[in-house]
Order: sequence, then C-alpha cells, then structure tokens
Amino acid sequence: MRKVLCFLCLLLFGFGMLGMAHASLYDLGSGLIYDSILDITWLEDVNYSKTSGYDNDGNMTWTEATSWADVLEYGGFDDWRLPTMPGVGWGYYNRGELGHMLYVNLDAGGGTFSDGSFVDAYGNTLTFDNFPDPGPYWFWSCSEFDSSIALPGYESAWGLKGSGITNIWPKDYLDTSGYSRTYAWVVRDGGSPSPVPVPTTILLLSTGIVGLAGFGRKRFKK
Repeated sequence: MRKVLCFLCLLLFGFGMLGMAHASLYDLGSGLIYDSILDITWLEDVNYSKTSGYDNDGNMTWTEATSWADVLEYGGFDDWRLPTMPGVGWGYYNRGELGHMLYVNLDAGGGTFSDGSFVDAYGNTLTFDNFPDPGPYWFWSCSEFDSSIALPGYESAWGLKGSGITNIWPKDYLDTSGYSRTYAWVVRDGGSPSPVPVPTTILLLSTGIVGLAGFGRKRFKK
C-alpha cells in the first residue's frame, strides 16, 4: 500500500507541474479573461471600443486608444490600459503582454493570423469576442518608441501585428486604405480568481489518494 501511495503522490505532483506549466487563461465571467502566467486580466471583447459605441469601428490612433483606455470603466474597474511590448526591435516576438497573448495563448506568429480561439486552463476551446477577421490587423501597445531613431519628427509607439510581427507607427497614424487596421485591446493588472480553480483531473486524483490513505489506515488498525 505504501508503494502505491508513493506512486500516486508522484503522479499527482507530475499532473500538478503540468497544470502549472500550461494553466494560463481562466474565464472569470462577465467578459473577463485572466492570464495566470502574467497575472493580468484581458477584456473578452477584443474590440470593445466599437461594441461600447466609443468608436465606430475600433480602428484608432495610439492617442485615441490610450485616451479611451484611460476613461474606460468595465466590470467595476477603471484601471484599464494598453498591453506592454518589449520594444526591442522588428521581427517576431512572444515577449511582453501582447506578444505572449498572440504568440503563446493564440498560436499566432510566423505569418499566421489567429482567429481568437484558445484552450483555457481546463482544456476547453473558447474564442474571444469580436476578434478581427483573419487578415492584416494590428494591436497598439502602451510601449512608446524613441522617434529620433527611425521616425524623426513623429512621436511613435510599438504595435504588434496579428501574425506576431512588431512594428512602430506614429501615434496619430491611421490607415484609411483598409489594408491595415489598428485596434486597442485593453488589460489590467491582477484579477486572479481566489482561490485559483483546481483542474478537475488533479482534484479527482487528490480525492482518490486521500481515500486510499484512509483505507490503508483502517487496514493497519485491524
């Protein structure tokens, strides 16, 4: 019995570590999605600036996007902001809040645009609301850029394409050709469910171990 319990404990530990490594997105309800890796909460509605009526299509300049985030109140919170980006250069990056969401959680990158679907911490496939149709679209970050390096005379900020590639744009840039759309997907710090829900597999296994331990003690007493 002792060997069996030791084996099951090791198995539980393995499941726990696996869950910790992959647990990331939790649906908190009320239009909020929590990222347990970065400890931030995203709006489930990717284009809420349009949904709320703040903007007619959600395609905004950086200045407009940051102004909207500053005044946004949603879910009882008023500390929304644009997500961060490392701003280290051009290319494909999964760093920063925006890169982690697109590259890691949504499997974008390498020229592939995400459709907004993801697998949550319980293995369920869900989809963010009002995610842009596949094609050229960008998301603004809150990370500003030293315009003296590449765009003298223009105050600039970093953006991340839906396919995972970074670029800089003048803060008041807005592509009216329809080729590129630049959206504002906002986040806030924290928001962890308390306590963080335990995946069902681990919960059932834990219950089984406790039951076996109790059974073993009863046999020993006899």
